[in-house]
Amino acid sequence: MKVNLIGLRALDFENDKGDQVQGIKLFIAYPDDNVYGNCTESRFIMADRFDKLGLKLKDLIDKIDEVIDIEINPKNKIVGITL
Repeated sequence: MKVNLIGLRALDFENDKGDQVQGIKLFIAYPDDNVYGNCTESRFIMADRFDKLGLKLKDLIDKIDEVIDIEINPKNKIVGITL
Protein backbone atom coordinates (compact mmCIF):
# COMPACT_ATOMS: atom_id res chain seq x y z
CA MET A 1 0.00 0.00 0.00
CA LYS A 2 1.56 3.29 -1.09
CA VAL A 3 1.27 5.94 1.63
CA ASN A 4 2.66 9.37 2.36
CA LEU A 5 4.70 9.21 5.58
CA ILE A 6 3.76 12.36 7.48
CA GLY A 7 5.34 11.67 10.87
CA LEU A 8 6.84 9.19 13.36
CA ARG A 9 6.89 8.66 17.09
CA ALA A 10 9.27 6.30 18.85
CA LEU A 11 7.49 4.71 21.82
CA ASP A 12 8.87 3.01 24.92
CA PHE A 13 6.42 2.54 27.79
CA GLU A 14 4.98 0.06 30.28
CA ASN A 15 1.44 -1.11 29.53
CA ASP A 16 -1.33 -1.78 32.06
CA LYS A 17 -0.12 -5.37 32.51
CA GLY A 18 3.40 -4.23 33.37
CA ASP A 19 4.91 -5.32 30.04
CA GLN A 20 7.45 -3.07 28.34
CA VAL A 21 6.27 -1.94 24.90
CA GLN A 22 8.76 -0.58 22.39
CA GLY A 23 8.10 0.38 18.81
CA ILE A 24 7.36 3.07 16.29
CA LYS A 25 4.06 4.74 15.47
CA LEU A 26 3.87 5.80 11.83
CA PHE A 27 1.49 8.59 10.87
CA ILE A 28 0.41 8.11 7.26
CA ALA A 29 -1.91 9.59 4.64
CA TYR A 30 -3.31 8.00 1.49
CA PRO A 31 -6.10 8.57 -1.03
CA ASP A 32 -9.46 6.96 -0.28
CA ASP A 33 -12.51 6.94 -2.55
CA ASN A 34 -14.78 7.85 0.39
CA VAL A 35 -12.73 10.84 1.54
CA TYR A 36 -12.23 14.28 0.02
CA GLY A 37 -8.46 14.72 0.03
CA ASN A 38 -6.52 12.07 1.90
CA CYS A 39 -7.39 9.67 4.68
CA THR A 40 -4.99 9.74 7.65
CA GLU A 41 -4.23 7.18 10.31
CA SER A 42 -1.47 5.87 12.51
CA ARG A 43 0.04 2.40 12.47
CA PHE A 44 2.23 0.85 15.17
CA ILE A 45 5.08 -1.56 14.55
CA MET A 46 6.83 -3.34 17.41
CA ALA A 47 10.57 -2.65 17.73
CA ASP A 48 11.55 -6.30 17.23
CA ARG A 49 9.51 -6.56 14.01
CA PHE A 50 10.93 -3.23 12.79
CA ASP A 51 14.49 -4.46 13.47
CA LYS A 52 13.83 -7.57 11.36
CA LEU A 53 13.01 -5.32 8.39
CA GLY A 54 16.63 -4.13 8.40
CA LEU A 55 15.67 -0.46 8.66
CA LYS A 56 16.86 2.18 11.09
CA LEU A 57 14.70 4.95 12.55
CA LYS A 58 16.82 7.49 10.68
CA ASP A 59 15.89 5.73 7.40
CA LEU A 60 12.23 6.52 8.10
CA ILE A 61 12.91 10.02 9.41
CA ASP A 62 14.64 10.81 6.12
CA LYS A 63 11.46 9.73 4.25
CA ILE A 64 9.01 12.01 6.09
CA ASP A 65 6.82 13.81 3.52
CA GLU A 66 7.64 11.14 0.91
CA VAL A 67 5.78 8.11 -0.41
CA ILE A 68 6.71 4.74 1.06
CA ASP A 69 5.19 1.30 0.55
CA ILE A 70 3.92 -0.61 3.58
CA GLU A 71 2.82 -4.23 3.52
CA ILE A 72 -0.04 -5.22 5.82
CA ASN A 73 -0.86 -8.82 6.79
CA PRO A 74 -4.42 -10.20 7.18
CA LYS A 75 -4.32 -9.25 10.89
CA ASN A 76 -3.82 -5.61 9.81
CA LYS A 77 -0.21 -5.51 11.13
CA ILE A 78 2.76 -4.00 9.27
CA VAL A 79 4.99 -6.78 7.98
CA GLY A 80 7.02 -4.85 5.40
CA ILE A 81 8.23 -1.35 4.57
CA THR A 82 9.86 -0.35 1.30
CA LEU A 83 11.37 3.12 1.15
